[in-house]
Amino acid sequence: MNLNPENPLIAKIEKHIDQAIRRYKKNFKSFATKEEHGSGAVADWFGLFNDLYIIGPIEGEDTRIDFEFNHRLLSPRTEESTIGADLIVTLKMELEGLKVEKGILLQHKLDSSMSSDNKSDVRVDTTLLKKQVKDMLTFSPSSYVMVSSIHGFDIIPAIEVSGAEKIKTDILASYSNMTFGHFISRVFVPCFTGDSKITGAVAEANNLSELLISISTRKSTQDTGKSDLPKPKNPRTPRKKPKK
Repeated sequence: MNLNPENPLIAKIEKHIDQAIRRYKKNFKSFATKEEHGSGAVADWFGLFNDLYIIGPIEGEDTRIDFEFNHRLLSPRTEESTIGADLIVTLKMELEGLKVEKGILLQHKLDSSMSSDNKSDVRVDTTLLKKQVKDMLTFSPSSYVMVSSIHGFDIIPAIEVSGAEKIKTDILASYSNMTFGHFISRVFVPCFTGDSKITGAVAEANNLSELLISISTRKSTQDTGKSDLPKPKNPRTPRKKPKK
């Protein structure tokens, strides 16, 4: 796919994301003081994903691209504790001769300083983060940490955080990161990242934990070549003759 900023798909996605981020920045301080999993806080944090739904088909001179975003917040006590993620984001995209369906896992962290206008001073509570990134990567390599601050949303690869000997609290200054808008429009949509196992059906599943665990177990079995099924008996093994 052409990644030129003038590409109508890229330009339209970026426009909607920029609008959502401006609203987010304006209201950040009002909801950043809420309890992390309070009833209203999560909706405020991830409200910008709703903006992606209103982006319809993109048509060029001889090309039409249909795409659909979906997302699901995970239950903190059950699903998040097992999977390590706060959010699943999926994308379905179709154009002539090509169909893509994929998703990513996101663990959200809130800037714990909330007092500095310097982006490099963003600090994150890392108490659970090491376990959370490890759990996410168990299910999918397409896992990320999303940091929410007065500057907007920033995305960090979970594998980089997981590989650190000790996770630093000044997270944006310590690890590779990119803005949410850049990540979605220049990385996720153009197919540089995303797991084909994480689809819209996964995001909408009633029992998400069991489904993802099943996917992970199946992948592990395929990778190792092992199986829980009993081995068939050797057909050449002669049977013992019954005693007369």
